[in-house]
Amino acid sequence: MLFDIKFRHILFECTSSDVDNDGADGMVLLNDWPVDNDVAAEELESMKTTHCAIPLPAYDSDNHLIHPSAYRRELQGALVKIHFTLSHCAFKNKDAFSADIHMICVLRAPHTVSSITKRHLPTALNVPLLLPPPPLFKARQRPCLRRPDFTDFWQ
Repeated sequence: MLFDIKFRHILFECTSSDVDNDGADGMVLLNDWPVDNDVAAEELESMKTTHCAIPLPAYDSDNHLIHPSAYRRELQGALVKIHFTLSHCAFKNKDAFSADIHMICVLRAPHTVSSITKRHLPTALNVPLLLPPPPLFKARQRPCLRRPDFTDFWQ
């Protein structure tokens, strides 16, 4: 029996009006939160007064905290150790599992791909070409079998 496990981290949390949003308890204001596109920037702008961010504690291979703007660069393709809490919910015909991530530690950094440079062929080849020796026996040629042409049949 296979189970689906979904890893998650609640990144944005609603703030109440009576709590001061000064970044207490690991919460970060959304003023400087990194975004990748204009649509995300618009959504983030509408959330600034009602939500705060709870960044995922992620550490690089030297145990330095990774800034949220570097999550994709540092974590995508990396071998990581994930600390999480596993939760189980049983329904009538299905079991559901979720894993709440507490911390990520990079064990091996992602591989960086260097740009590939084109190889230029020399204008003159100074090395003599080595041709394979001629075969001892001539290979027997098989007759070419033609596929039947059904073009007249379909017209």
